[in-house]
Amino acid sequence: MKNGLISIMLGVIILAGIVFKMQIGLNQHVEIIFGAIFVISGLEIFKKVKGEYLGHIFFGAILLADAFNLFSFDLKFYQLILLMIASYMLSSGIVTIFKRGDIVIKTKKHDPHNHDKRLEMSVPKRSDKEVYAQSDFDWTKLTVYAGTLENDVAKIKIDSDKDIFSKTISWNNEQIKITNKLKVSNIKVPERASAEVKIDKLTDYIFDFGFSVSDALIDLRNSKTKSLKINSSASKIVFIPPDSSDSSVDADLEITSLTIRLPKNVGLVLNHTGELNFKSFEGFSQKEDGTYVSNNYSESLCICYLNISSDMSRLSVQII
Repeated sequence: MKNGLISIMLGVIILAGIVFKMQIGLNQHVEIIFGAIFVISGLEIFKKVKGEYLGHIFFGAILLADAFNLFSFDLKFYQLILLMIASYMLSSGIVTIFKRGDIVIKTKKHDPHNHDKRLEMSVPKRSDKEVYAQSDFDWTKLTVYAGTLENDVAKIKIDSDKDIFSKTISWNNEQIKITNKLKVSNIKVPERASAEVKIDKLTDYIFDFGFSVSDALIDLRNSKTKSLKINSSASKIVFIPPDSSDSSVDADLEITSLTIRLPKNVGLVLNHTGELNFKSFEGFSQKEDGTYVSNNYSESLCICYLNISSDMSRLSVQII
């Protein structure tokens, strides 16, 4: 686009010189050409405010003004050099004072009324049967939590760019399926998507999560979740197990950071295979069979059974 604008400007100047018989010398031609290049390059300031772009505009305007003899004197070469330095110093100072650094000018990404970016669904409660929820997320920040829902088993919303992600929510026969996947054909560098799932605390749930390069907070306190499966690659997951009933978690992790935030009234039994780095793993004892058991196991109200198969992943357990 910049090359096109430069060509148009130079073409107009040349035509004006011929039609209106303007006398333009070699030095003026050079100043006009470089002045146009600097001014049009400086238009990048409307995308990102930088002192460099503002300096382009100032110095380009000086060159064009001198080319058309708008000054009362002829500028020497060394004066042009000094004016160029002054233009960039002045521009840098203006941006630093008024903007305090670079500012990217963007449109608002997450507009609640923009249905191309947001997908929402309330899943109605049809029976007291157990609900199976399957999900698959790429490059997404997900939050799952339990609360009170009068007539629904879940409320789901996904915010993502439709040109970059393919997102779906479906509900059929007590089964929920949620996906937010990157399009294979897309070559853009994507902005991270976000998703939120609120589940009914009185409904029995079985979850099957899939994550790829995502961040997830799965807070199942106050929920009646019985079991959970996690398949994760290059992701960061924080999991809080149910604190009112026993639960089981099967996690297949690849280059993933998993943090378990364990309520004080919940015991944990951990089995793992593969390469797993333990961090912040105090308050546990290891049995003869290799199983790790939390020290509050005998006094806990409920137990979370965690089975991990991992490759180059990290586990951290925190008591909350």
